[in-house]
Amino acid sequence: MERWDLSDCVRCGACRAVCPTFSVIRREYACGRGKVSLWEAHREGEVGLSEGFVRAVTECLTCAACRENCPNGVDVPSLVLEARAEVVKGRGLSLSKSILGRFLSSPTMASIGVKAASILKGLLFREEGTGVHLRLPLSHLSERLLPAPSGTFLKRVRDYEAEGSPRVGLFTGCLINHFLPEIGEATVDLLKRAGAGVVIPRDQVCCGMPFLGMGERERARELVLRNVEVFERAGVDLVVTPCATCATALKIHSRELVDTPEAKTFASKAREVTELLRRDLGVKVSGNGPGRRVTYHDPCHMSRYQHIKDEPRELIEMAGHNLVEMSHPCRCCGLGGTFTIDYPELSATIGRQKAEDIMGTGAEVVATACPGCIIQIRDSLHRLGGKKEVLHVVQLLP
Repeated sequence: MERWDLSDCVRCGACRAVCPTFSVIRREYACGRGKVSLWEAHREGEVGLSEGFVRAVTECLTCAACRENCPNGVDVPSLVLEARAEVVKGRGLSLSKSILGRFLSSPTMASIGVKAASILKGLLFREEGTGVHLRLPLSHLSERLLPAPSGTFLKRVRDYEAEGSPRVGLFTGCLINHFLPEIGEATVDLLKRAGAGVVIPRDQVCCGMPFLGMGERERARELVLRNVEVFERAGVDLVVTPCATCATALKIHSRELVDTPEAKTFASKAREVTELLRRDLGVKVSGNGPGRRVTYHDPCHMSRYQHIKDEPRELIEMAGHNLVEMSHPCRCCGLGGTFTIDYPELSATIGRQKAEDIMGTGAEVVATACPGCIIQIRDSLHRLGGKKEVLHVVQLLP
């Protein structure tokens, strides 16, 4: 599924200047032009699905900084996703990703796992700051500050429905559903106060992005089909999510994976929450007096994939907060989905760069619009010793 010709890459190296991974490891295959050259060699039969090829296509955040900086707009992230699908077709998934995939694709299994972790919280986790540490020595996960499992948001709200117009279906996403339900609650409250009708279908499933990122395109397609059916049955005018990554999956990848009129309609209804509040509902919030000193991190899936930058900033300032920009607000935080599992040290190094940029602002609060970024930034600041609150934009609005 190529949307450009490989010859569009003129090997100018503009991608190297902005690639977070290349900035750390300094190897040619890490940047966009290196991946284009490798893919050409693979297509011509010169390079097989070797360990080196697999590393080159997985050691990538798909942050799209290369595409944004490329004079010809070469879509390296799509190339990487296509290459990962090729790897899975030829070599299958690793054991850890297979287990993760089973967990994410089964709402029942995920709910049971999170509920068990919640019940055994004291035995499994040690509370620290705004998260928890695993007590068990499970590789890099024991070093990370993780969000505490909180039960299942969708089970708590069940088939929630509130009157209003337009009729908006809330897509929660896995992280909000299992770990950060407070973001879902704040979103529902804001939508209701804006006059929208809110519907939360309980039988929605993962957006499919983790599977697309791992190279499991068929599993991602199955999940898209399920969500299209669920939200069509709910009879909503719009679909909103407070997760930047889920929004990209719903808007862009769903219509790529499923070529049906229903999927295209579903994609056209999808909105990221700050986009919906400002563009569709024209919400204007007002704070009571001077707010907090806030810096904003642009999630890659919002700024580069959906071109949403102004809306969250407008809402923060409308709420009376003092917005202080960091030096590189659009630089990737280093999470990159399963990238942080495959390359924990590299992910932590990139995360540290983001944390240092944040610390330089003097802000009290870091705001963003992606649950994954929130988890990564909290961990990165914790490792650096930075005492700052990391919140979703919706949690800062009165």
